[in-house]
Amino acid sequence: MATDNNNYHDNGQKSKENQEKEFNFIEEKVVSHKKKKIKKLIFTVIMTIILGGIFGLSAGVVYCVAQEPLFYFFGKNKKVVELTPDDEDKETKLPGDSDKGKGNDNKETESESESETDTKDNTPGSSEDTPDPVIVNNTIKASVDDLASIYSEVRKIADQSSKSMVLVTSIKHEQDWFRNEIEVPDDTTGLIVANNSVDLLVLVSYDRIKGANTIMVTFANNVKAEATIQAFDSELNLAIIAIALEDLPDEIRETSVADLGESTYLPVGTPIIAIGNPNGYMNSMEVGMINTRGASVNVTDYQIDLFHSDINYVDDGEGYVVNLKGKIVGIITNHLRDDRNENINTFIGISNIKPIIESLVNNEKRAYIGITAIDITDDVLEELGLDNGIAITGVVANSPAFHSGIQIGDIITKVNDEDILSVLNFQSKLLQAKPEDKLDITLFREYQTTSDTLELEITLGTRKF
Repeated sequence: MATDNNNYHDNGQKSKENQEKEFNFIEEKVVSHKKKKIKKLIFTVIMTIILGGIFGLSAGVVYCVAQEPLFYFFGKNKKVVELTPDDEDKETKLPGDSDKGKGNDNKETESESESETDTKDNTPGSSEDTPDPVIVNNTIKASVDDLASIYSEVRKIADQSSKSMVLVTSIKHEQDWFRNEIEVPDDTTGLIVANNSVDLLVLVSYDRIKGANTIMVTFANNVKAEATIQAFDSELNLAIIAIALEDLPDEIRETSVADLGESTYLPVGTPIIAIGNPNGYMNSMEVGMINTRGASVNVTDYQIDLFHSDINYVDDGEGYVVNLKGKIVGIITNHLRDDRNENINTFIGISNIKPIIESLVNNEKRAYIGITAIDITDDVLEELGLDNGIAITGVVANSPAFHSGIQIGDIITKVNDEDILSVLNFQSKLLQAKPEDKLDITLFREYQTTSDTLELEITLGTRKF
């Protein structure tokens, strides 16, 4: 019996040893298999990265080569045009504007200048050792040749700016006394303001092309192409016409686009050049200066800056105003003149209408509320007990403002809980909005004996005029 137990014990021990060996064998096999998998995985990842890089590089080359012709063929490379302000022109300040909004900077500058002065004054012998300045009086005589040279430089500026201008001819079909159909042409000057890689976009007076059966544009070298009206604003008398680039030869496709400058800081006395047809004749030029600024006109939802110049006024005069850097700073208008400037050459400042031109260029729908408004002086605001606001002077019938209950005499103090400081401030917010957007407007309304604050929600419409 004891022998059997010993045999059983020995057999059990051998069985355990065999299991351990088998387990170790399997374990070694699994570890080896995992290592192979890891190596294979690493190799696969590396090859994937290499092949992906090769594929991406080749795809990029193919995309760059094929993008422009394919997009041009399908007309899908239309670029959104942005008319950005010119920082160089913004540096020009009006008298008294240099200190606005820069109190801290001025203090630092003053302190720096004072410290420099103190340093100079405290330098031993600085005042005594500095010699007195030597003043040299030298009279320079100007001749007729100098005057001719000045006019030559002015002509160069005008010629350079005129490269972005074209002749726009609208043709209307009318009937003569005998009811025979005749073509009546009307010429004006257009300004190339954008190239979106599909169309060349030209700014022109709307009344000169309104109702035209055909619009022809004449470029340099007498190259002609037909144009279509893309968008317009009848109140501002501005329109954008489009000429398909595929209809133009290569040398005309690269026609220079006008350089729109900045008119906000133009002071009275600034020299200007009017080009286009300012005296009624095509390709004419006038030289003058700004003799009035600060005037403005209120149209539906917008406020436009007007400038007056000493350039001769004619009824058929149109064109564009450039500064001595050759940048467009204004558009001559016969549409927005009033009784006070009836016979004075008037032009629209370019700065306030840049966003409007941009929306016309991109054929974007513009939000519309339907009011005219004016700024309120600080004295009137103080009498009303208000800190800010603009006064409503007109409400267009059947407009969003009309249907919401806005009345003439109301004062808009806030839009979407933000203070409205001026008409331009309100205009900026409206240009940022889109049709069907909702605006929360806070109104101050004064009655005969009381006043009230109203909260209105207005759904904006689409401007169609």
